[in-house]
Amino acid sequence: MTFLNLVFLWGLPLLSIPVAIHLLSRRRKEVVKWGAMQFLTTSSIRRRKIWRIDDLLLMLLRALAVAALVMALARPFWHGWGSASGSGRDIVFVWDVSMSMGRTMQGETLFDHLLNRTEEILSYASESDTIRGMVTIGRGEWLSADPAAATDENKRQLLEKLKKVGTTESSADWHACLNSAVRLALPSAANARL
Repeated sequence: MTFLNLVFLWGLPLLSIPVAIHLLSRRRKEVVKWGAMQFLTTSSIRRRKIWRIDDLLLMLLRALAVAALVMALARPFWHGWGSASGSGRDIVFVWDVSMSMGRTMQGETLFDHLLNRTEEILSYASESDTIRGMVTIGRGEWLSADPAAATDENKRQLLEKLKKVGTTESSADWHACLNSAVRLALPSAANARL
């Protein structure tokens, strides 16, 4: 499993917020003893146990809600999705090939990092999936507008085409590029991952 938006995994520490709220809300209450207290003690002990269970369940639900939000934003990508049912996914790449991708960070260019991430995502694609890619040149240029089966040969060809394009000096209309990718995926939107 890999994540398409790794940066959102930094939100996992937010899981501590529901726990902190739970712990802070457990304030000690001042006990005032009075004459008829002995009759109420047995029923209040039973109610207190139920309230503790309710509080724990509420805390767990809040933590699960935060975890679900973080995971949804991180977009997990599992190997083998769609292979069990026989219907593959349509994987559409939209690559930024502007000059800014030539910038070097931590010993490699951003374009090299893009190639590595693309190769990693392609390694999870099965042969029942289809792949195609667009580079952000002008209003978008398709490297493979027609869907190709995600065979090893087609994956290699797509990566070679991307390497051949490299970084460019042309400007990009991101809105048009993304619209084109979405329109292309609409006929099979149930299986599309953009």
